[in-house]
Amino acid sequence: MKKGLIIGLGNILDGDFGVGCYLLEALGRGSLGDGVELAYLGDDPRCAAGLIYGMDLVIVVSAFSLGGPVGKVYIWPYRVFKQHLSWIVAKHRVIRWLVQALATAELAGGFPTEILFIWIEPRIIEGLGMCPEVRKAMWKVVATIKEKLVEKRLLQRETLQVSPFLSVEGIAAGTSAPRKVGV
Repeated sequence: MKKGLIIGLGNILDGDFGVGCYLLEALGRGSLGDGVELAYLGDDPRCAAGLIYGMDLVIVVSAFSLGGPVGKVYIWPYRVFKQHLSWIVAKHRVIRWLVQALATAELAGGFPTEILFIWIEPRIIEGLGMCPEVRKAMWKVVATIKEKLVEKRLLQRETLQVSPFLSVEGIAAGTSAPRKVGV
């Protein structure tokens, strides 16, 4: 059976940099099937090697400042990630630890078949919650991830429909009451 893993990075107390956690929460509300795992690794992905070992698809999601407009989504395949490796590792210690975990999985013979890195350009860098642009980008990324899972036959197309549900996203946005989201 094919297996996929979605890794969320970042600290929810660092504003937009917590988007990886919120995204996993949104994905976890729907049915992803038995072949897809979610892992929130926060600011310490050193244990990722054991999680990614033998996976068919790994998607890493985080906020990352690349100098673009707030809320811009960057989707990098592994080859693009490798092209920018020296710069990105020097800029972000969390990525350095993730690279070490990837190297460990490769050394052990369990490197994933495909890896995607999805970065969302942040604005807010401290506190609880996300800015509206990053929150909107997060929902776009949720849809992108689900499409990728369908493409890789890890998710049935029928599960792509979005139903309204109550969300703690209002709390993450700085409001006190949950609000209804969905289409």
